[in-house]
Amino acid sequence: MRSLTILALAMLSLEAVLALDFISPERIAICPAASSSDEGLCASTCLTDQDCAADTKCCANACGRACVRPVMVPVPKAGGCPQRQVPLSPQLCLEKSECTSDDQCQDNKKCCFSRCAMRCMVPAPENPLQ
Repeated sequence: MRSLTILALAMLSLEAVLALDFISPERIAICPAASSSDEGLCASTCLTDQDCAADTKCCANACGRACVRPVMVPVPKAGGCPQRQVPLSPQLCLEKSECTSDDQCQDNKKCCFSRCAMRCMVPAPENPLQ
């Protein structure tokens, strides 16, 4: 009976982890911006990411390269924001933004400016035919 309970809890935990992976957007690791506090770290300790531990990247600092913990950012979505016509007459904007970045939009939609607020929109192709 105890084994069955443990198995059921393990299955529920696995289901929760898989659901989180499905919901959360893909992310990539990038180097953080070099700061003036890095100036005391002038020795290069790496040439490539392979020279670093698994959870760090080889990034430029004030005067060399060092293994540092990367910043995780959403993978950019393909396409660009569609062009919108500027209103002919000035109007008070009553719209509220629904997003601040692409990762807040479902599917392949991008967070784009629409007259006076940010909206999730179907992207325009990156290289449209003319």
